[in-house]
Amino acid sequence: MSVRPKKRRLRRKKLLPKIFLLLLAVFAGVFMFADVGGDILLDIADRNLNYTYRASLTAKKITGNPIKGYVFHGVDIIDDEGREILTAENVSGNLDLAALLSGKLRLAKLFVSGFMIDLDILRKSEREAIEIRKYLHNLSAKNFPFDKVRLKNGRISSHKAIIDVKDITADFRKHDIDIDTDINGIALTGKIDFEDNAAINNSSLAFGSAHITATGGLEGGMLDLHAVIDGADLKDFAALFTEELRPEDYSGTASINMDITGKLDSPRISGTIDSKSLILGGYQAERFSANFSYENYHVNASNIQASIFGVPIHGEISAQRRPGEKLSVILRLDGNAVNIEDISGIKGLTGKIETFSANIYGYIDSLRGRGKLSARRIIYDRRITADDVNISANLSNGAISSRWTAKLFGGNISTDIIYSTDNKIFTGKVNASGVNMKQAKHVLPEEFDGNVTSIKFAGIMDFSGNNAAVRFTSVSAEKTKIN
Repeated sequence: MSVRPKKRRLRRKKLLPKIFLLLLAVFAGVFMFADVGGDILLDIADRNLNYTYRASLTAKKITGNPIKGYVFHGVDIIDDEGREILTAENVSGNLDLAALLSGKLRLAKLFVSGFMIDLDILRKSEREAIEIRKYLHNLSAKNFPFDKVRLKNGRISSHKAIIDVKDITADFRKHDIDIDTDINGIALTGKIDFEDNAAINNSSLAFGSAHITATGGLEGGMLDLHAVIDGADLKDFAALFTEELRPEDYSGTASINMDITGKLDSPRISGTIDSKSLILGGYQAERFSANFSYENYHVNASNIQASIFGVPIHGEISAQRRPGEKLSVILRLDGNAVNIEDISGIKGLTGKIETFSANIYGYIDSLRGRGKLSARRIIYDRRITADDVNISANLSNGAISSRWTAKLFGGNISTDIIYSTDNKIFTGKVNASGVNMKQAKHVLPEEFDGNVTSIKFAGIMDFSGNNAAVRFTSVSAEKTKIN
């Protein structure tokens, strides 16, 4: 009996796997350079976007295959009203083959370059915003649909801020994010380390000259973060609020401790701020500290301890600006025991302000309010002494009306002044009773050679930072002859 047929059969069995592997290698080699399945993938992504967000996805060209990955060239995502939410020069990704074999569509890597995202359009697209909030509610590193995401050379814009993305890389396997961006022209760089549940273990970021560290996280759509900001340049942070603030009116550095809690789309921010020298709204503050909070478009600063114009000030400030509305504020300040020579800038003027207070409220372009000030004695040039000085002021419709009363030269003086904040013009009248003109004559101009009963005046006063430039345009008096 011959054994050759058996040997041939054995050889064939051994050759079949080798031939299969060889064919598979040839097929894979050819497949690596073939563009296969891109249109199918685009169609799946487009249908998912349309179903979930009512948005459509288009691409000018698609190259790649499941093995080497795909590149979408000239990408547009457009909402159901034809508005562009996102454009990108290139979007590339590598499929997670292990996940694909188990029936799941997951990208091992996603790379987006040359992109633009308009957050204002996204915010107007109500359904998209709702679905994104739902998605973020369940966000964690485990269920994120990518292992690694990289954004390069793009811009994210809104009416409040422009973020120029140089390079952001998030690695959900290594649990870290590297950031290199500019926000309204101020550099934000650094690294964030996080856990599977999106909790931040540690972060080290630089925003302009400020150093930022943060811990905490996002779980179930709820924030619980603590951040410390050292060396915060107020001009840089004011640049984040260009609608409400002018960055050139702010300078100096501050230390900020804050907690960020609540929902991702409506957070609550609270903390403390402390600074030794800064400019706020164009006014010099030698020191400033306060507790602050932000929630639902409302900012509050309480327990204010400050020195402005050299004046120790305590109080509270609240501000609110809802979408489509003007900024409204409430200001309550008080102080005491202020040396006039420290704040007036007028040579020879001395005395002490015993108490002062201010209550101001309303929309920023139509503020209303009241203020009071009292001083036991004010002396000028050692020759003029005013006792029991009281000043009250009212702010309404862009005008400040004030009344000044004092005892002077043995009589009583009352002065009424109206100042227009719009055209910088002031008018006033001084009424006198019982004034001893023999005592007053040495300080009055020659034309005031009698017992002055009233003086009318007008002029222009313009404020610039801490300084006020005053120019009288007219002065006239009613008087009687000295006996």
